[in-house]
Amino acid sequence: MISLIFVLISTALGLNLNNFVVKNVNLNDIAVTYETYNSNKFKVYKPTTVYDEKELENIVFYTGGNSIFPSNIYSNFLKTLASYNYKVYAADSNSDINENLYDNLNNNIFILGHSSGCMTALFDSNKYKHIEKAILMDPVKSTELLNKFNLFNKEDIKIKHLKNILLLNAKKSYKWSFFPRLKVPFIPGFSLKENEIYKLNNNINVEKIEAGNFGHCDILDNLYSDFMHNSLSKGSDNREELYLLKYMNWLSLCIDNFIKDNSSLEINILEEENSVIKKIDALFAP
Repeated sequence: MISLIFVLISTALGLNLNNFVVKNVNLNDIAVTYETYNSNKFKVYKPTTVYDEKELENIVFYTGGNSIFPSNIYSNFLKTLASYNYKVYAADSNSDINENLYDNLNNNIFILGHSSGCMTALFDSNKYKHIEKAILMDPVKSTELLNKFNLFNKEDIKIKHLKNILLLNAKKSYKWSFFPRLKVPFIPGFSLKENEIYKLNNNINVEKIEAGNFGHCDILDNLYSDFMHNSLSKGSDNREELYLLKYMNWLSLCIDNFIKDNSSLEINILEEENSVIKKIDALFAP
């Protein structure tokens, strides 16, 4: 229900982040370290302002390229997400290696994937009954694409234990344009859609949120997202770093509310509709 209200209102408003206020984030308050399990190192993003790390819930993040891409190209987003009091781990592309991480984390684990990394995240989630929530950002069925060209044979997509999935889609990645020239969307017919998830598991709850003015790669740090925007994947027309940081903060807010089953997102959006929220000139500390 929260997500439905969010979609309707944000669509009407065009998701104008210049007037959208979320929590203040100081990226300098986020530590980037490593934790080693059975000789396997995992990069972790965590807030330095929390006294007891046991209070933090865990998010395991799967990057694009079937989790082969390095997490440092998502650095600003992962730091912003960690500021909501999470330890965010960068998953490996090898599921056997990831087992060493999952076996050492407590039961408060949520999985988050971007692009084709969503498939790796789903495969890993099938091994653990206590992982019940997943966030899939522009999920791409890379297994179907690779198998189509006989690049390698990977198991079919399955969803065994998850109970709740949040789809976060950057809508520009799905749009066709025919005028003044043809533009093919970055995510073609291999995107994992809501109705397909229900076919995989009809007992699952799926929520969907769309960001109308953003593209698939706007989640990346500026150097990489600007390159993609100017070449393969059209993103936000506003390329200012602060504006894209606000988008990452908005994504983090959506994820945090989904994990916590929180109604505050609905309240914030309704307040924005009534122009109650004041504009913040400097959302992020220097």
